[in-house]
Order: sequence, then structure tokens, then C-alpha cells
Amino acid sequence: MPWEYSQRTGRPRRSAITAAALAAFLLIGVASLALARERPPSREAIRMISEIRTVGAAKVLARLHQSGTRHGWDWVVEQAATGNQEWLTVIYHLRDATDAGDTQALNVALAYALPKNPAGVLKLLGSDFPVEKICRTPFSEPDAVTLKQYVDKAQQALRGETSEKLLFNRDKCLAQLNVT
Repeated sequence: MPWEYSQRTGRPRRSAITAAALAAFLLIGVASLALARERPPSREAIRMISEIRTVGAAKVLARLHQSGTRHGWDWVVEQAATGNQEWLTVIYHLRDATDAGDTQALNVALAYALPKNPAGVLKLLGSDFPVEKICRTPFSEPDAVTLKQYVDKAQQALRGETSEKLLFNRDKCLAQLNVT
């Protein structure tokens, strides 16, 4: 395609294709930056899984509770609540070492993660993470609007999960949310 020249300046004009390519490049760049900000640092989760396998969940859990840094217990629970698969794996591995209070924190994190990553949460449901504890509102005393919004969002996410392996847990979870 030949260059078009401006009659006023004599310089080549950008073609529509060049402008479209530039716009697409900028859009992809902005989108990738937004995605990078939304994702928790999974590299830390992978390191923590390795540490759990090496020294055991009890030692890692004790370190997390003693940690005065940003990578303490509360931070791990917050990361799991995002629904990131690596962090769900971390809490799965930590579960056996938790006491009642820590287990409650993990249950609440999974309830928050449910609308964000239904497949990841459904895979964890079982004796360690019972449906009755996970497929419910994560809020202690929600108002009616907040409760309805959460339940609607969780149910919509669950209905979108059609993996044959997860249908049984999905249906149990949907039924439990209806009780909420």
C-alpha cells in the first residue's frame, strides 16, 4: 500500500491499518497490565507448596503465624480468597495442620473464592472442606442485598461449571446455597 502524503506538511500520513495496529497493541498492553495487577503472586504460592512438601504443613503454618511480614497467615488466607488455583492448592496442603480457628478462616476464604473459581473450589470439597461450610455466605451478618448478590454470583458461576467430574459437588453446592 503506497504512503499517503499530507498536502499541508508533505509528511507521510499514518494509514488506517497502522492506526488500527497501534490501537490493538495499546489495548493488548493495557489489558495485560490489568490482568497482571489482578493476579496474586503465584510464584510465592508455588514456593510455599514446595516448602510444605519439604518441611511439612505444621512447620509452615507455625512460621506463617509467627511471621511479622506481609507473607503471614492472614495474607495467605487473602490470596486463597482470590480464587487463584495455586493459593487454593496451598490451603489444601495446609488444612491438615490447622486448628479450629484456622480451619474456619480457610472455609471463609473458599466461600469467597467460590464465585471466582468454582472449579477450583469444587475440587476441594470433601471431608476436609465440607459443602455445608464452603457453599454458604462468607459474611458473618450480611444485609439482604449483599447476601442476595453473593448467592446470585456464586450460583451463576456454579451453573457455568459443566465438568462431568464436578457435577455432583456442583449440585450439592447449589442446593446448599439455596438454603442460605
